[in-house]
Amino acid sequence: MSVYGEYLKDDRLDRTVGADTHIYAHAHLNHSQLEQGIDLVIEAGKAGEVWDRRIELYFDEYVVAIGFGTLGHPPYVWIMSDEQVEMKTFEVEDSGYSMHFNDILSALGFERKAVLTEVESGALMSKAMNIIRDIYFELGTDLEVREQNLHEAEVHRARYLTEQQLEVRTRLKSI
Repeated sequence: MSVYGEYLKDDRLDRTVGADTHIYAHAHLNHSQLEQGIDLVIEAGKAGEVWDRRIELYFDEYVVAIGFGTLGHPPYVWIMSDEQVEMKTFEVEDSGYSMHFNDILSALGFERKAVLTEVESGALMSKAMNIIRDIYFELGTDLEVREQNLHEAEVHRARYLTEQQLEVRTRLKSI
């Protein structure tokens, strides 16, 4: 896995030594029984480009974005194909970290009992946050060491996105 960390150079920000404001991690995951794998990119940080939690799925003929919702906006499914855009929102109470997995089920249109309880869903989110913590630690567990591995940036830029993905991000910012 390769990890790249940045901090914003901005006089308005009080920054602690070794504290990043954005991180990019890129990995290629291989399945032991399959010849093909999948690229995984994780973008995280306090000054991230994407403020809602979502998964973007890119297919040959369309793009699907599944937004899990926050306390500020409801979960949604957004589909773009041949310049047509469809969006459906789901009114789910208490969307946010505690309902993470339940939001996904709702956004996908499952009308059945949730697979995970709220506690289990919270545990899933905790494990996801631990993965991000481990990525940060790739830059160094000691703050002084991490500081040496962080790059100064005027603005955070998405490094691994294709032109199509950049276009999708631009469109999603307006919803």
